[in-house]
Amino acid sequence: MRRLLIIVVVLATIYGGYWFIGARTVEGGAQDALAEMATQGWDVTFSDLDTRGFPSRFDTTVTDLSLTTPDRSVTYEAPFLQAFALSYQPNKVIAAFPPRQTLRIFGQPFTIASDGLRASAAVEANAGLSFDAATVEAEMLALSSDVAGVRTGPVLAAMRGAAMPNAYDGYLSVARITLPDDLWQQMFPHGALPLSIDELRFNSTATLDRALNRATFTDGPPPVMTALKLTELALIWGDLSISATGAIDIDQAGVPSGKITVTATAWEDLLTGLENVGVVEHGIADTYRNMGRMLSEGSDTLTVPLTFQNGFMSLGAVPLGLAPRFR
Repeated sequence: MRRLLIIVVVLATIYGGYWFIGARTVEGGAQDALAEMATQGWDVTFSDLDTRGFPSRFDTTVTDLSLTTPDRSVTYEAPFLQAFALSYQPNKVIAAFPPRQTLRIFGQPFTIASDGLRASAAVEANAGLSFDAATVEAEMLALSSDVAGVRTGPVLAAMRGAAMPNAYDGYLSVARITLPDDLWQQMFPHGALPLSIDELRFNSTATLDRALNRATFTDGPPPVMTALKLTELALIWGDLSISATGAIDIDQAGVPSGKITVTATAWEDLLTGLENVGVVEHGIADTYRNMGRMLSEGSDTLTVPLTFQNGFMSLGAVPLGLAPRFR
């Protein structure tokens, strides 16, 4: 019995030392990261940084955090930020955010309100710390300013390694996106579409020119996308539904080529709303409207290819101008 007690005490002492060293390492890493931002020109202030959670976790909290970009155009402020990791699995981290955060963009204040906003990230337990997965989720998000605000229901964004080399699956789901009331009334004065978008979903696989790991952002330029497979893009908004699938390749200059097939119902309501707020000019809206009616052949459903070729893009036979550059 005495020997067993000695063994337990020795193991507890060893584990306690491991936790203490690990906690100091985690806390020091957070302090080093903030100090590195300061050396790069960021304005970094906080009142306290502490790690607790003995014996099973590393719980690091930074209090009264303020970050301002080197050009002073953007400031982020939060009463606290927390990061949690199991002491026996430090390669997986969960971050928790406060219910209210503040952004100042060129002096304009924005309030970020949330319910259950948290993020998690995991790397593989190898020398290179290869990226494994990341998730951001919340029960509610709201972005507001002195002018307007947007509110959502549940939000889920996730990314994980795919089966192909240097490829990563991405997923986004946002429910109940409520538009600013003034914008909605201007777009749809007769209520053609409701105030809230029911759901937005995005599912894709992106291929990069190199894998994501510890050296990705420290050795050489950041990775760039070489291909994108769009498994699903879906927007459901009252009677309106838009879906898209397809794939594009991206050359060394960042120019895409390929095709994405878009299917839409009640698309004229959205076109009219965009026309009402000046996103689409009246004359161009009439061209799109006539072209869509011709392509749909009298059906309520319109299916048309979005084509990227020779640096330009077109929707069916309608040219849309220069294609976006990805570099």
